[in-house]
Amino acid sequence: MKTASPSSITAVRIPCGRVAIHGELTIPDAPKGLVIFAHAIHGGWTDSRNWPIAWELDQNGYASLLLDLLTPDEASHEHAKGFLRLEVPLLAQRLVSATRWALQQEALKGLRYAYFGSEAAGAAALEAAMALPATAAVVCRAARTDLTSREAEQLRKPVLLLVGEIDRRTQRWNREFAAGSPSTRRVEVVPGASHSFPEEGALRRVAGRTVAWLRSHLRDPRLDLDEVWA
Repeated sequence: MKTASPSSITAVRIPCGRVAIHGELTIPDAPKGLVIFAHAIHGGWTDSRNWPIAWELDQNGYASLLLDLLTPDEASHEHAKGFLRLEVPLLAQRLVSATRWALQQEALKGLRYAYFGSEAAGAAALEAAMALPATAAVVCRAARTDLTSREAEQLRKPVLLLVGEIDRRTQRWNREFAAGSPSTRRVEVVPGASHSFPEEGALRRVAGRTVAWLRSHLRDPRLDLDEVWA
């Protein structure tokens, strides 16, 4: 069912150890759950590739937290050196911190949540889900599953891996990861799409499949906060 009332949209700053990361929090009336977006590029929370997905989630009653897991200084350094976004353990640690921060906010307290991650941050989302057993599900777009640890390979949460038809290398990585738990992991190939999904209609397909996955795996909107802090 579509949401009828306007959603609140707030820019947020989240402390993560010695640094702070930024994002955008959107909360519809009576949210069914929370989807935390993980990206590792400066401006990730304003990346236009997120908009169709976040909009569709909002229209279907889900709150969303769009995060940039890098600080502006780090993003500038990463642009020059090209390695920081591949520091998956660091990104996962920050995602865990951001999740705990979110679930302490009054409007989100006790909500069941899932992750949506892309590329290297998709690997971080899988690592964070392994660290936080309360995670209900994970959806990834073009995830760098080749960067996940052996621990993350043991994850038994529902995982949807969306990959472009033309992106053969990522397809191979995703299928190898999915083979580790075929009962809980699914690879879906988006026809005609390449790695970044710039093709017309590709992100709408990602949005539709994301919502369908969450309807199946984010059905109970409440959780025990002790699960998050365990």
